[in-house]
Amino acid sequence: MPSTKVDALIIGAGPAGLMCAYNLSQAGLHIRIVDRKAERLQKGQADVLQARGLEIIDSLGLSSQILKEAQRAVHIATYASSPSGNGEISLVSRKSTVQGVESNMAFMALYPQSSVEGILREALASGEKRIPSATFAPQFQSLSPAHKVEVEQAGRQRRYERNT
Repeated sequence: MPSTKVDALIIGAGPAGLMCAYNLSQAGLHIRIVDRKAERLQKGQADVLQARGLEIIDSLGLSSQILKEAQRAVHIATYASSPSGNGEISLVSRKSTVQGVESNMAFMALYPQSSVEGILREALASGEKRIPSATFAPQFQSLSPAHKVEVEQAGRQRRYERNT
């Protein structure tokens, strides 16, 4: 079976994997991404970016679309139903979203995870070193200590190994 040599094989094409891929590609590394899911995320699972996450995305030059489109939350309110069951609700607490955090982005950005992933995918696809979209691999196996990984893709085996 032929091997594809890579500097880094990233397992997972969610925001963390895509962010890792983007940073490594900016450093000039040859990478590939594999993910167990065949389709991109359609519904959000983590649709809030905290101040520090926004700062990191901003430091990469990828925040303009998020800052333009996101809803900003500066406070969080928690409500509870009345114990009497009469349908009334009452305010339990109200807090700042970034209490005790010094940041030039002192808010939470309400923005779909799928959109964050889209921004990262576009950045990867348009960069100097274009990164192919994630390979669907429902199964993979590490062949350590040789630093080789085999993935099954559409019934075919594919092997990735470390660039030396």
